[in-house]
Amino acid sequence: MKTTATFAAMGPVAALLLVPILATDASSRTLALANAPGDDFYLYANAEWIAAARIPEGATGISRKSQLAQQVDAAVLSAIRDGRNLDKPVGTPEHALGSAYAAFMDTALIERKGLQPIAASLAWIDGVQSQDALAGALGRAYVENSASPFTFRVYPDPVDPRRAALHFIQSGLGRGSRESYESDATPAGAVRRDSYIAYLEKLIAIVDPADAASRARAVYGLEARLAASFATFSEMQDITRINNPIGMNDLATSYPGMNWPRYFKDAGLPQVDHVIVAHPGAVKGTIEQMGTTPLAVWRDYLRVRLLDQSAEWLPTAVRDARFAYVGRVLQGRSQPRPRGELAVSMLQSTVPELVGQVYVGQVASPDTKEAALRLVSQIRGAFRARLEKVEWMDIATRKEAIAKLDALDVKVGWPDRWTDYGDQSLKPDDLVGNMRRIREAVLLARIKELKTGRDTARWRLPVTDVQAAYDPVANELTIAAGILQPPFFDPKADPAANFGAIGGIIGHELSHGFDSTGRLTDAFGKRRDWWSPASASAFKARADRVVAEYTSYPQPDGLKINGATTLDENIADIGGLSIAFAAYQRAVPAPKRIDGLTGAQRFYLAWARMRVMKQTFEGLKDQLESDPHAPADARVNVVVRQQDGWYRAFAVTPTARLYRTPSQRVRLW
Repeated sequence: MKTTATFAAMGPVAALLLVPILATDASSRTLALANAPGDDFYLYANAEWIAAARIPEGATGISRKSQLAQQVDAAVLSAIRDGRNLDKPVGTPEHALGSAYAAFMDTALIERKGLQPIAASLAWIDGVQSQDALAGALGRAYVENSASPFTFRVYPDPVDPRRAALHFIQSGLGRGSRESYESDATPAGAVRRDSYIAYLEKLIAIVDPADAASRARAVYGLEARLAASFATFSEMQDITRINNPIGMNDLATSYPGMNWPRYFKDAGLPQVDHVIVAHPGAVKGTIEQMGTTPLAVWRDYLRVRLLDQSAEWLPTAVRDARFAYVGRVLQGRSQPRPRGELAVSMLQSTVPELVGQVYVGQVASPDTKEAALRLVSQIRGAFRARLEKVEWMDIATRKEAIAKLDALDVKVGWPDRWTDYGDQSLKPDDLVGNMRRIREAVLLARIKELKTGRDTARWRLPVTDVQAAYDPVANELTIAAGILQPPFFDPKADPAANFGAIGGIIGHELSHGFDSTGRLTDAFGKRRDWWSPASASAFKARADRVVAEYTSYPQPDGLKINGATTLDENIADIGGLSIAFAAYQRAVPAPKRIDGLTGAQRFYLAWARMRVMKQTFEGLKDQLESDPHAPADARVNVVVRQQDGWYRAFAVTPTARLYRTPSQRVRLW
């Protein structure tokens, strides 16, 4: 755990973000008792919170975001389990969610039905008796709730972002990533491997116990061979690797050995003129294994993926098998999560807009949405002013950058028009059928986009997420309703807190449009290099300095931050906070002191408190290996020491540990 022995001796710290600071000037004094701001600003702002925070069972960390997510989930659960929902008219979101929730919670009915609800899917798998049938099965896997080593998604077309395109992406590995299978040689990896194989054996035996152990090992062998063809974590972050358009007439030539007409037919996909093969290795690796791995092993693979992904909808034997591996081994839980919480997760992942409609109707405020839109406009305006004057961009590149910022599509809170999934006929006594009808409805909605063009009004971020996101292909900023509340945003709170918290996040997301990935797309989301060689070189020089800053920032027990794989997020943090502070200064040119703290001090403290996280060592290790974000302390300390305003706000001198000379500070915008 990331704690130090000094925590217990620290005095009280000022009240938490967006909660009134203690009403005496002791607020600023007691902060200083912990750590000097110039030595460790992260602990200066967060020591008391870290000492008091308790990591929940089964989690590897706790943060302000995870705490707010729990509050949102509780609000969603309260809304969907309302007994009055089933009294609402059929076809309303309330009735649909009430029916789905009732079906999920009726475990007695689930037990009585046994495997009968998936009998048709199991029979479909039994019918895979040829290579052509296997090709069709891999296409049909989504609707059947099984899996394929590569699957399809409908995203904006990088060739023409006004359109939607089919993207083939790697998927379908029980252990998740290539790196997980490569970890088998380590002691911890071997334990997880053996536990996973035991889980596969249990799933296989539930359907057919004959020779289950050897069949489980064969399925694992197939997955391990497939994993070797998958893109690595760092390769998946590289936009230049995942944009591979190919015409339909060339698909069979470039990827022979797959019956592509059968794949498309069984998947229910229309004929298109081209597809985007995001992960060519996974497609080629799958086709290779189709030709070399016995069909019996493939059928077992499809069965275990079906059972694994449907486990919470099936009898106790399946649920217990999954919990023994996922719950105990991977998550460290002693007991399963409450079923109501699982219901919320299920509905948020399958019908996010239905959940969003009910959540917004009961919790969200139009005034909050309007206030957030104003804040976006203020920060966007500050960014535009910065771009107009940025000295390292030439005039032509600067003009393109401003045009891209001006063209940004902003979505805040919730959609003005909700997605119509059609008549899903969700029933309180047909859980598996409900899930199938939802998948079919979603597939039809996505296919419609392939035919009519990209739906620019569609939200790709669930409204209940405690999240904001930037999509470079759509040139789109989305801020979900879930994050538009304390401790991230409160229209009635101190502006310094709002600009430092949600404002920093908005600046972060805007910066993504111009980071090492975002800069490769233009104002319309089209892949185009609009940077002059001189501007690109100047950007790279600054990016290289960002890499060095984070790579050299120390972590416990010799762990290292990968400054290259975290580069885009780090650029967004540094640039975004700088933009947010400029916007704050424009909006509140003469802020008052509150409880002994200046406006600038409150701004930077808001950023630091928003980013705080307490992790287990394993959680930190996993993050450093597989997360494009730097650890929380780096997202505070490395970021603020690049900000001129922070030095002035806290009178940081050259003797401070975090001090950087003005020439050493990375200035992006």
